[in-house]
Amino acid sequence: MRGGRTARSRGGRVDMASATQFLRTHRRTVGVSDIPLALLSPRRLFARIEDVGAYVGPLVVLLALTTLAGYATVETGLIDRKVEEQIHAQKALIEKTQSEGVERAQLRKLFEDLDKQGQFMRVLTRLQVVVMSPLAVLGGMLLTGGVFYGLVAMSGRKPEWNTLMTILTFAGFIDLLRMLIVLGLMLQFGTLDVDVTLGALVRPLDVAHPWGKVAVTGAGVLLTAADPFAFWYWGFVLAGLKQTGQLRGWLAWTSVILLALTGAGLRVAGAAALSFSSAGVTGGQT
Repeated sequence: MRGGRTARSRGGRVDMASATQFLRTHRRTVGVSDIPLALLSPRRLFARIEDVGAYVGPLVVLLALTTLAGYATVETGLIDRKVEEQIHAQKALIEKTQSEGVERAQLRKLFEDLDKQGQFMRVLTRLQVVVMSPLAVLGGMLLTGGVFYGLVAMSGRKPEWNTLMTILTFAGFIDLLRMLIVLGLMLQFGTLDVDVTLGALVRPLDVAHPWGKVAVTGAGVLLTAADPFAFWYWGFVLAGLKQTGQLRGWLAWTSVILLALTGAGLRVAGAAALSFSSAGVTGGQT
């Protein structure tokens, strides 16, 4: 009997120790309730990260909110208005350049084709905003996580996929905050052409001289590389990599800076393409 009680008591001690360890780990593991910490207290968040799949819940919330933000953008009607403005500009350009040499029936057919093109563009843009936005978030996260996973492995440390994905998932809420702020500015100003980079500081400048306009446009395009939310995002990722021990020192700094510069280059390229297309439409109308 004494031996039986000892065995049971030992078993009880083992079970209690296991339960205590589970509760300790469970308390440290991040979850949906820790989303505000990503914006308010990242260090506390990083201290709770474990190499477990606890990021799944916050990731689902992130993708759902991204989808809802895209749907809200569609519901504003600004996408339809933007497409209508583009179609109207193309019609005006056709009337100015081809109305004399084209019969009325052919001109009407061209306008009907443009209207059909506009309907297709509306549907395509809506799908892009509502469906492709969360997919782009997920794809970018997986790609960035894969890059960091390879860098951690090359550094000689043990790469922890769950840890990396947790860092990137909570960093995604910084991008979500940016998206919500942009949506609010769209509603306030009634336009899709909203810029939260430093390029917005020079674009309102009205310069009469043609070369001055070129300089202002070029400066605005280049300054789109300076996005405060991008700085915040990559600073968050860098701090997470260092505090969790996945990457440290020069390798952490170098990898984050290179990825940040890549994103800045893509923003500049997109702004340049948009600027050139807008200049082409404006030039055609004038």
